[in-house]
Amino acid sequence: MLSTEQIISTMSSQGLRITDQRKTLARLFAESPGILHPRTSMNIWVRLTAD
Repeated sequence: MLSTEQIISTMSSQGLRITDQRKTLARLFAESPGILHPRTSMNIWVRLTAD
């Protein structure tokens, strides 16, 4: 699993601006077990796990 810093570094190397929103998403991906999936109808991110 990648750390928050590794995710941000990868985004930056791809030419993306590192906004507060992208930092937050990077932290969520780095800290959450399972898979995060956008729920576009509710504009939130949910964690999918094998529970």
